Amino acid sequence: MQTLFQQSRLFRHGLFWGSIFTFILLLQLISPGSDDFTWQEIFNGLLFSQFPVFLLYTYLFLYVVLPFFVNRKFVMGVAMLIGLIYLMALFTLIFRELYQSTIHPLLVGQPTRPFCSCIFEESVFQQQLAYYFVFIGMFAGGLKILQLWLQMQAESERLATEKITAELQLLKTQINPDFLFNTLCHLHTLTLRKSIKSPEVVLNLSHFLSYLLYESQKEEVLLQKEIEMIHNYVFLAKTHAQNNIDVSLNFAGEIDGKYIAPLLLLPFVENAFKEDKSLEQAWVSIDLWVTGGRLKFKIIHGTPPHITPEPAFQNVIKRLDLLYPQHYTLKILPEEELFLVKLEISLNEHTHPKPLQP
Repeated sequence: MQTLFQQSRLFRHGLFWGSIFTFILLLQLISPGSDDFTWQEIFNGLLFSQFPVFLLYTYLFLYVVLPFFVNRKFVMGVAMLIGLIYLMALFTLIFRELYQSTIHPLLVGQPTRPFCSCIFEESVFQQQLAYYFVFIGMFAGGLKILQLWLQMQAESERLATEKITAELQLLKTQINPDFLFNTLCHLHTLTLRKSIKSPEVVLNLSHFLSYLLYESQKEEVLLQKEIEMIHNYVFLAKTHAQNNIDVSLNFAGEIDGKYIAPLLLLPFVENAFKEDKSLEQAWVSIDLWVTGGRLKFKIIHGTPPHITPEPAFQNVIKRLDLLYPQHYTLKILPEEELFLVKLEISLNEHTHPKPLQP
């Protein structure tokens, strides 16, 4: 495995430097003054004179100098960088003179000449040194600008993710406290009366609270668990309702193995069970079915003629926009004596919504 990794790394490095070499060669071939040289001379000059310095500088910078900056040893890093610049200026002059005095004559069949020590003259060395300082300055400046841009992008994405995560957590936890309070009061009354309904109420309440405390913290839950939670809620709502409520529940289709964001359907069910003493016979119809990876949810309930149920669905709409953007349709239709909600969600691409990490 290590051998394969090393081979892959060598291949990537070879591909990178091959691309760089080709790019520089093409630039030199089309640059002004290139007509004075054959392409072989330009190729050989790049291969034997310039390119070895590029390789040497790059790897010395990456593996010797850069670690000092990464480890925040800036003084030592700057000192090493200046030393590297001096070294590269010297190597550039040496490789250039070596190519001109020995390698090029051998390649074209001409006699070689002695290595000229004139390259070490102060003026020549300073000129090459100035070139490297300008080059390194531009290179370092470009890297710094790129680093700052990447940091700004990462910070922006982090803040956006944190905002969405916090908003989702807040929206999920906004359960109507009146329901829990009324359920506990009713359970207290049943307990005092030693009613045989008490154990069943306790069981459904424990399942409901367990879902709120644990399952709702997940980014996704099995659709079957969401349906069981709705069953628990409906049972509890009916037990402490002051009026008789006629409830019709119908869950069908390809439910197994499907996932959904937790507590996504509960606000619609909660709205349907808001108590109103002016209704002697309340009714609620809840239908859910899944076909072809698409969830269809419909809930209808009666409402008194003088009351329009408050469309308090802003939170769930925000969650739908965040979790299922452009993959859901929601219709809320208040009429004279009934209230209709239709929700469709495409579960094909959202069977497993991506977790949001801060």
